[in-house]
Amino acid sequence: MPKRTKNSLPKPRKINGNLLGIYVDGGRKTFGQYDDPIAWEKLSLFCRTWKKRQGDPNYAAGCSPPFPNIGDLVAAFIPFAKEHKPNDWYSYRIACNALLRHAKMPTADFDSYLLLEIQNDFLNKDYNRINCNRYINLIIHIFRWGETRRLVPSGKFIQLKAIDPLLPGKGREPHDRLDVPYEIVERTLPYLLPVYQAFIRILMLTGARPSEILRMKVADIERKKVKIDGKMTEIWVFSPENHKTARKNKRRVITFRAKEQSILAPYIATKESSSPIFTPKDAILEHYEKRYTKRTLPDYVRDRLTPQFRTMVVSHALRKAIRRANCELPPEKQIPRWTLYQIRHTFASQAALRLGDEAAALLLGHADPKMLRRRYDHSQEQRITEFKKKLDGE
Repeated sequence: MPKRTKNSLPKPRKINGNLLGIYVDGGRKTFGQYDDPIAWEKLSLFCRTWKKRQGDPNYAAGCSPPFPNIGDLVAAFIPFAKEHKPNDWYSYRIACNALLRHAKMPTADFDSYLLLEIQNDFLNKDYNRINCNRYINLIIHIFRWGETRRLVPSGKFIQLKAIDPLLPGKGREPHDRLDVPYEIVERTLPYLLPVYQAFIRILMLTGARPSEILRMKVADIERKKVKIDGKMTEIWVFSPENHKTARKNKRRVITFRAKEQSILAPYIATKESSSPIFTPKDAILEHYEKRYTKRTLPDYVRDRLTPQFRTMVVSHALRKAIRRANCELPPEKQIPRWTLYQIRHTFASQAALRLGDEAAALLLGHADPKMLRRRYDHSQEQRITEFKKKLDGE
């Protein structure tokens, strides 16, 4: 190993297991937690000051300070993503796992060629083209975030941004998410626990995103009196803080009328104000009541339950319910597989057909009705048929 010269930069390392520090000038200096971006900023500032004090001739030429490994960059980014990007955390987790293949590599050595390798790995794993581009953009965003905190060399974001996105014809195209007839949804509900039935009925009545309803807490619901058709009516208003367009300062409003209130009321009555309305505890208790008549929920099971549902948990329960139903039904009455998000598409198509694009966009929380036509509305065939009838005078 070459001997460190007088003016060479001290090598950062972990001290006492979790502190970021260096050995310099015959002593030891620490800057904070190893995974804390602020500690790396302090180290960078100290190294530049130290080299200037040493009179290093390479300092004026822009000698770069030491940068952490990619594993440290990901470890510092994860808490930030969980707090500030909760809606995108699932996608960020896939991007972080792809980056961790190069966990021991310094961020200064990561280049566009390695990013292309990650892109090819996504293609080899049969990710569709849209998801491949999404995950690559998230990786680039992680480096952009690190560059502003001096965890990544300046200009690295621009270098990675030069990667061209995958164009149509390169990689598998995603499947279009189509409507699911409400008749199929109703046939599936009896095979689900009551808490899942209530949750799905709320989706059918509001057209909300599944993640929005699962994050809804008792304290988030505001009760108001409004005048509808000349009568004072009580409505419940839910305006989530974290939603898809929150970064654009858009307000999302979901209202619950009497029908939705009757579904939510039994679950609200037993919850504290800080608790989500639909919780895993509800599902486990209903499961035990259905399967075991004289058995109560063990304490160790109760202690392990998470306070909030994840969308994938409800989706998994839905897939199991469809398989269980198809085992009991004859071949001609089999239930096709459908997903929670297809309910939102069905709601959008019906709202656009009956109320128009602007009203449907308002119900779905879209600022631009063009998004409704581009992504959610699948009623074009029916509209064309009705317009032709009017044209023919029928």
